[in-house]
Amino acid sequence: MSGTGGAALTVRAGLDEAGYGPLLGPLTVGYSAFRCAAGGDVDWARLGAAVTDEPRSDGTHIVVADSKKGFTPN
Repeated sequence: MSGTGGAALTVRAGLDEAGYGPLLGPLTVGYSAFRCAAGGDVDWARLGAAVTDEPRSDGTHIVVADSKKGFTPN
């Protein structure tokens, strides 16, 4: 895939589901797709002010982690 000016682009896509099973609760499916420079990796240092892989009680960060790690029922 080529971008503006002939720069190579790639698409990063992800899909995830969360639920307690068909008999226990709702099922939620989410997906995203991003067009970015070919070979470009995520710059986690730049995202550090907004995202974390550790659940926090301050509620100021988006948790990017396995749902079993990011959610614990009361």
